[in-house]
Amino acid sequence: MIPNYDSFDWFSSLIPALVVLIPILALLRVGFARRAVFVVTGLYLLALVAPRLAVFHLAFWIVAAIAQPIVALTAERRSGLWVLTGSLTAVLAPIVAWKVWPVEFVIDMNVWSNRVFRHTSDLLEAIDFTAPIVAPIGLSFSAFRAADLLIKTNLGLVDRLTPGRLLGYGLFPPLLVVGPIASYDETQTTLDQRVALTHHRAVLGAVQILSGLF
Repeated sequence: MIPNYDSFDWFSSLIPALVVLIPILALLRVGFARRAVFVVTGLYLLALVAPRLAVFHLAFWIVAAIAQPIVALTAERRSGLWVLTGSLTAVLAPIVAWKVWPVEFVIDMNVWSNRVFRHTSDLLEAIDFTAPIVAPIGLSFSAFRAADLLIKTNLGLVDRLTPGRLLGYGLFPPLLVVGPIASYDETQTTLDQRVALTHHRAVLGAVQILSGLF
């Protein structure tokens, strides 16, 4: 499923992205612009592994972005439990299908994604077709994060989110790189406003990157 894939090359490619992102995020004060940068960066990181992953996860979080406001609006109504059940079914269906029909699911995902790129870019189609990764990496990670968000929304712990805010959370680059299944409230501050880059945080981050690469 993952032949001859060098994860070190992928992690080392994060360094240039980090050098570009730090000054951009330091300048951006508007939450919408920051979230847009996070979404684009998250898709870029996924595309480095395989373009099909970027398309797949974008489609997945669009579904979650549609479901979450509906769950929020119906949370206190009689239909709220049914809406939550339907929404959870929608976000958990891909991982269930992958576990029950692993071969068919992987084949369909690869064929579908390659057709998408066939109508957009010959270069992306070629990269996607030859990418060594064929499995939907990160699907479990996304599914459980989305389920957690929907359940907390139904319980009133998370308010109704805009599509941009939810996509920013779903494709938040630091979570895509290292995990874990962080909840929305743990990323909300960074999505909305600048976070001061202190000397302590810079040194700690650099040490973590170097030790991780080692």
